[in-house]
Amino acid sequence: MSNLISKSIKPKSTDLPVTAAEVKTDLRVDYPLTDTQIENYIRSSIQRIQNLTCLVLVPSEVTTIYKQYGCGDQVSLGYANDIKPDTLEGTDGTLIGAGEQWYLQTTEQLVTLKYDAGYETLPDWARQAIILDVAWRLEHYGDDETKQYSPEMMALIEPFKAYIPI
Repeated sequence: MSNLISKSIKPKSTDLPVTAAEVKTDLRVDYPLTDTQIENYIRSSIQRIQNLTCLVLVPSEVTTIYKQYGCGDQVSLGYANDIKPDTLEGTDGTLIGAGEQWYLQTTEQLVTLKYDAGYETLPDWARQAIILDVAWRLEHYGDDETKQYSPEMMALIEPFKAYIPI
């Protein structure tokens, strides 16, 4: 049995997959709002969606630390279908899996892994989810609703949400 102790996601570029101009056009924003404000909402929305889906949306370098408990020899990497196996470094273990459930076969107790993840081209569902989340937050700016999630965005990402067993 293994537990994820830490996960760090460092985007490889500062370019956003959705631009402020696209959001303004799509949402028909006609009031004064700076591109910087919208870009901050986009970054925040990307983070929120990544947290809900456990997917890395933009090309990034991911560093994870796993602690192995018991006498097993497999570290579960979870449903990390965004791992690019040829970029995996940091262990002498063997990566097992294809596309969905990944395991690392190793006898190490503490495993630090680095790998590249993320979509080169953002899928349409993710692009739309970002825009829906930005729209929700603009609409509910200043009230407690901004701490919640857009129901439309949640419905859109439902097939991609990660359900982590406790």
